[in-house]
Amino acid sequence: LQLLAGHVLGLFPVSTAAVAVVTLNPNGTADRTADIETALATAKNNNDYVLLNAGTYYHSGVLNINGAELRGVGDGTILHATNPLNAAVRLTGSGPKLKSIKVRTNYTGSIVANSGDRSQADLSCLVYVKDATNFLVDNVTAQTGRGAGIMVNNSGGTSSSSKAYIQNCRVRDTLADGIHMTNGSKYIVVQSNNVTNTADDMIAVVSYKFQSDGTTPKDPVACRDIGINNNNLSANLWGRGVAVNGGHHISVTNNTVTNAYHSGLILVSEGVPYPAWPTTNITVNDNTFSGCNVSDNSGQNGVTIKGRSGYTVSAINLTESDVVNAKRRGIFVGTYTSGITFSDCLVNGATGAGLEVQGANNVEFKGAGTSTYTSLIKNTGGYGVYTDGSCTGYIRIRNTRFEQINKTSGNNQFDVIHITDRVASGLTVTITGNHYTNPASATVHHYIECLEENFTAISPVNTTTVVIDSVPEDFE
Repeated sequence: LQLLAGHVLGLFPVSTAAVAVVTLNPNGTADRTADIETALATAKNNNDYVLLNAGTYYHSGVLNINGAELRGVGDGTILHATNPLNAAVRLTGSGPKLKSIKVRTNYTGSIVANSGDRSQADLSCLVYVKDATNFLVDNVTAQTGRGAGIMVNNSGGTSSSSKAYIQNCRVRDTLADGIHMTNGSKYIVVQSNNVTNTADDMIAVVSYKFQSDGTTPKDPVACRDIGINNNNLSANLWGRGVAVNGGHHISVTNNTVTNAYHSGLILVSEGVPYPAWPTTNITVNDNTFSGCNVSDNSGQNGVTIKGRSGYTVSAINLTESDVVNAKRRGIFVGTYTSGITFSDCLVNGATGAGLEVQGANNVEFKGAGTSTYTSLIKNTGGYGVYTDGSCTGYIRIRNTRFEQINKTSGNNQFDVIHITDRVASGLTVTITGNHYTNPASATVHHYIECLEENFTAISPVNTTTVVIDSVPEDFE
């Protein structure tokens, strides 16, 4: 037993009294499962923590951290699971902590999408947080596993002022999600992590309402009050960058998502095989989604928002975020969505439309003011904005600058703004205060076109710049 005076490193305030540390050293290839768990039990009973010095510690079974703390000295301390299907470092109880350590398995297969080696078993995750309150996973490298990198199940903080944290971690080479939160997990901050080369979503919040039969209940409540902040996510092999599939009061702030295989951001309530809870009250601010939908999948985009019958995706606010070089649409808003607002956003270089809206209710894309045009849609391969004939409520396009629309397609039948219809659906359309610039290299059919008998399209004129401060009264 070693006594250290001072502060315990971490998020939480501690006293300056002496702190007792149970220290272990590596021992070749010996199975250390029992040794580590015994040390954790001793440390917990004495309000201490376990320190693993540099080296590799092999374990054949799950390591349980029940209200205790396990630390290493960084990536030089390695927990190596010899059974990839029973590999988890499991955090449970009140206040468990895992810090400054690397966890991995002896899996030697290829890290590829949809691998037959992928495991759905909870204990195949590298870090598994189950029924834990106020947990901390800090400065952990989770690498090479048949399940998820870090999975959180029915765990989190106890209030908005007492949260759980996953921070400063590195997750890569997993056959499932990088960081996955489910089953009513709440009051969690996921911040300053790096996730890459996962074979499914890089960060996911998932709340399954039903089992795969569509009727048997699964998660009793949805995930909520989760912050996903300042993370760097890149180049997964399948799945999305940030995914919220059932959950509420979730913020996605200042993240960089690069080359996601499917959508960089997806806000959905998916159906079978596991029908999800609704997704609502989501705030997305100051993010960059770059080069996403690498797969060029027709159902994916830079940003994708869609619900399903009875499970609406609603109250979504996306501000000051950039969607750059997306395959297909930059942003897609689909059916069973309501109250979707984009403010001061950039959509640049989408191979399809900049913004496409199908069957949605109440969608607005706006800039901060007419003199700044802080919302910008440019360099699209199709329409600037496209809406179909099944939208309801309102569509508002305000104070936005459009540049080089339809630059890459060579099809001059695309419009800058195209409203398919507004009579049959009772749609109210407001297009005002926008600025349109299309050089000779980008040819459009109309600046604004509404396929309605009483509306006259505003067509391009023989100048490179047209400013439209108002539109016919019929169209307001």
